[in-house]
Amino acid sequence: MSIADCLRYWALTTNQSQNSVRLILNILRAKTNCILPKSTKTLLETPRSRPSSITEINGGLYWYDGIDKNISNYFRHTYPPYQCLSLNICIDGLPLYKSSSVQFWPNMANIHEMSEVPPMTVAIFCGMSKPGDLESYLRPFIEELNIIKQYGIIIKSRTFSINLRAIIADSPARSFIKISPLLDLQHFNMIDVTITSDPLHLIDVGVTWKLILGWRDLTMFSSEKYRQNWHLAAKVLEDFVDEFGKIYDEKYLTSNVHNLLHVYDDVENYGVLGTTSSYPFENHLQFLKKIVRGGSKQLEQPINRLIELQQVNIRWKHKTEPFLNNF
Repeated sequence: MSIADCLRYWALTTNQSQNSVRLILNILRAKTNCILPKSTKTLLETPRSRPSSITEINGGLYWYDGIDKNISNYFRHTYPPYQCLSLNICIDGLPLYKSSSVQFWPNMANIHEMSEVPPMTVAIFCGMSKPGDLESYLRPFIEELNIIKQYGIIIKSRTFSINLRAIIADSPARSFIKISPLLDLQHFNMIDVTITSDPLHLIDVGVTWKLILGWRDLTMFSSEKYRQNWHLAAKVLEDFVDEFGKIYDEKYLTSNVHNLLHVYDDVENYGVLGTTSSYPFENHLQFLKKIVRGGSKQLEQPINRLIELQQVNIRWKHKTEPFLNNF
């Protein structure tokens, strides 16, 4: 690893500002014999022009990076350990500022069999509200997913199968995509595949958390260890929902309370609650928000950072290992 590679790694993994990187470059150029570029953009190999893949759709700008491209890039130096990869897809909104309605609507994916692989950014919409045209927003994703589900993806001359395992979204996002081009996905059942028992939105930050904080029944759904008791936990949740309105008043009987009835079916079909959690995607949303610094070209900023990361094949979950092993 050259000194330039080390600096690039440091700048990207610690999300340094351009001024900070420029300062350290100036110091090293003045005080050492290291041959280094003068500008931050040259060091990080930042694209100098707006990506041609950014298009205008109703309500804002849209960038589609792709499933195949993301997976192939991650595994460009090795093979996946599994012949078939199951994808969880998450679609969610992300407000960028407190004083503005500018927001992202990313389409993200992760690999169920490999929890160590961070979520991948398949696409991002940027606008003043959610995408105004679901057809334009989802069609590239649908067309690519149908192709790779049928033919797989090729990684270093070997073909790997791809399946859609689940769509993970909170209630507003589920409502947004309910009647959408997703129905054109082959061998796809919107009701069966769309998860309602996401631990983050349903339980941990849902309106029910205050009431069930001390319950063990939901804890049972978080481990295979208690599988033999899942049906008992399901019965307790059913009784809870049945009696909720009588005890706390009908006006508090929200969709979050009702969705507790779906927890048992979801864990039976998909495994313990953690495997359908949106926590990894929520962390990735915060990463996307963090790398937007200025108030202009909001979409181009995360695109450039993601491209820079891809060029050095760095993944944020892998901290110092590549640096130390190759220094």
